Amino acid sequence: MEKQLKILVVDDTKLNLSLITKVVASEGHVAITAQNGEEAVEKYLSEAPDLILMDVMMPVMDGYQATARIRELAGGKWIPVIFLSAKAQDQDQVMGLEVGGDDYLTKPVNLTLLKAKIKAMQRIAEMQRTISENA
Repeated sequence: MEKQLKILVVDDTKLNLSLITKVVASEGHVAITAQNGEEAVEKYLSEAPDLILMDVMMPVMDGYQATARIRELAGGKWIPVIFLSAKAQDQDQVMGLEVGGDDYLTKPVNLTLLKAKIKAMQRIAEMQRTISENA
């Protein structure tokens, strides 16, 4: 039985937030939501999520800035970040990976692919946790 994840879902569009939250719940995980990058950083600090699904274009602080800030705050602790964005150009995806994202899906998001990516990140996080415990 795979561990239930606490997943931070960040999007400024309520419809997207609702859809992704339902997908997360349907996979047996707990969703925490934020509607901008600044709120995402606050929720990262207060909730310690296992995975972050991050939009890019948001008010207050965009997803790139929020991810870079979360990486600073995390120090050596790895938290998987998957960008979900309408920005589909190669340079947008490269930027997402360069600021600390681990994957990048373009909107409209293929929900089957998103579920598979969540499971993949879960396996990687489990392996990392096992290695850390045995080090």
